[in-house]
Amino acid sequence: MSSAITLPPEVLLLVFENADGYIPGFIDPDALRCASERNATLAACAVVCKSWAAPAQMTLFRDITLGITTDNVDEEEVAHHADNERPGSTTPALTSLVRTLEEFRDNGSKIPHNIRAVHFYIGETDMLNFNPDFEVDYVIHGSPAAVFRAIALCPGLVHLSITLGLYHEDDDRSAAPMFSAEDIAMLKGIAGDLPNLRQLSLQMPNDTDLVMHSGYCFTSYESANTIIAALSDRITLLDVSIRRADDVGGDWPSDDDEAGGGAIDAFPKLHTFRSAGDTYNIRTTILRHAPCLRRAVLFPYRSLAEAKRVAPDSIQELTIGSLREEDDLSSFGELEALEILDFVRVTKTDLPVLKTLPRTLRKLILPATALEVDSMAQKVAEAVRGLPNLESITAVQVPWAQAVVKQVCHLPVHIVPHTQQWQRLIPCTE
Repeated sequence: MSSAITLPPEVLLLVFENADGYIPGFIDPDALRCASERNATLAACAVVCKSWAAPAQMTLFRDITLGITTDNVDEEEVAHHADNERPGSTTPALTSLVRTLEEFRDNGSKIPHNIRAVHFYIGETDMLNFNPDFEVDYVIHGSPAAVFRAIALCPGLVHLSITLGLYHEDDDRSAAPMFSAEDIAMLKGIAGDLPNLRQLSLQMPNDTDLVMHSGYCFTSYESANTIIAALSDRITLLDVSIRRADDVGGDWPSDDDEAGGGAIDAFPKLHTFRSAGDTYNIRTTILRHAPCLRRAVLFPYRSLAEAKRVAPDSIQELTIGSLREEDDLSSFGELEALEILDFVRVTKTDLPVLKTLPRTLRKLILPATALEVDSMAQKVAEAVRGLPNLESITAVQVPWAQAVVKQVCHLPVHIVPHTQQWQRLIPCTE
């Protein structure tokens, strides 16, 4: 232990970054939202000794996650519940975070300027999705104003991630917009002092069983649109996972479903759009008013017709959930990279969709099952042979459908596990 304690700060920083899984220049949004073990490890390192404190704190506060764990139970609140539900609260932790960041600022610490990503919760969330060992039934998170005060103390912030939680049906807030006009004005004012803030990640719970059986109301689409609208003029990356109506058996939300929300006028700087569920307002604004859009990652989209609701023909990089045999890609005249996650719908045809691949394509990523059968692999080979600019073909292996890839294309097919291909790393410069 004594030799470790005497290591130079620069070496200790590298050790803590390695323990943290830190990847220079990249943010992992999934890891950011599930960082309880990381937080506990680095917090413990920070109190080992004085020489460990600064580098451990620098690593701990580089990416801040608040709201995923709590054992703070308000016993008076429990007494008010007829069924003795035990709500937890992250407000004390949020208050402590603000106080700590203020102390860093007042002492001239570099830590606030080193914070590159934060994830906060607003509203309420059930605890089972995070850590069932905590003896609380649900968690009450900080108010928008309290969260925004914490954000204001992170002058180097690049990536803002927020989960919009739920409210109980008997909560007065369930019938009102999540963000007041004062909240949005506050956020816009804060953003003006955060010159590096250019990435927004927004999530909404889609656990319909929880909503139906636990007396919750879904947060309205307009709340998501409102916070996006507040930052739409500056963000270069938008990553959304917003409940879609078809999760509960209906159609995708329309403009009528979002009446009253903050209108999103334009995305003048948007470069990348990632969707695991979005809204009509988001889609139409990106399609019509995002002149810099280059990349669209559309995990839940099941056909090209759906993708064209948001991706213009000028898109250069496209990831789509699946394609149908009648889809036609030829209109994407500038497409350079195409990733298809699911090929099941077209494996029993002559793959006419592949015959429409644009000649501009440089990179093609397919599920490994598309190259497993000789006849299928030959059809893929024939389709890609006519692409003069194609530089690489990648086959993605998934554990639930392992495939032996046939190497019959004119280019070697690189085989990668889905964990490598689907890791959703976001470049800090994006």
